[in-house]
Order: sequence, then C-alpha cells, then structure tokens
Amino acid sequence: SAVMELFSLYVIEPVLAPPGLDQRHARTDRLNRALWAQAIVSDDISAAVSPVTGSGLHTSRIEQIFLAAMVRQGDPVATATDIIGSEHTAEISSAFARFEARRLPLLKSLGVI
Repeated sequence: SAVMELFSLYVIEPVLAPPGLDQRHARTDRLNRALWAQAIVSDDISAAVSPVTGSGLHTSRIEQIFLAAMVRQGDPVATATDIIGSEHTAEISSAFARFEARRLPLLKSLGVI
C-alpha cells in the first residue's frame, strides 16, 4: 500500500498514543541533553530522540550544539563559535538562521525540544 511505501522511505512515521507522553518526554529529554553535551566535545553521535514517535532522528553536530545552548539558556551562535572557532562566525550565524527557520519547528513539533 502507499502508506507502507511512504513508511519504508522514512517519509512518514507512526506517532505514539498521547497517554504516557509526559513520561516519554522526561526520558527523552534526559537522553537528548546527554547527546547534545557529547556534541560539544565530539561528533560521534548524530541523533536526537522524539517522545512523540519514540524513535530517533538525524541531527548534525552543529544542530546539536545549537540545541545544547538553547536548553542551557545560552546563545546558540556564540556557543557554536566558541566550540568550532571564531573564523567560522558568519557560517555559523547563517546555519543558525536556517536551523531556526527549517529544523527547529520540526524538532519542536516532535517534542525533541
């Protein structure tokens, strides 16, 4: 069926039932914070976990650094610049603008942040 084909292509994903969302969110929040803290020192992990779907989704290191800064109430661009290097400030600012416009709404709707 068309639904199975879309699922196999990762175009759609099942959503878990609303009961239990708060508990799932508490668990995924702890895991995501640990993953994002790791992104500050290395690029070994490129995922975040959604309590809405119960699965992971790809996030780049720069996205994880932005998310780490956001949950710590910090400036995402300044944090990324400190980690990656001031010679990349313009690229980081541009990447954050794209992240805010495109990825952040999706991550919010999936309960990642």
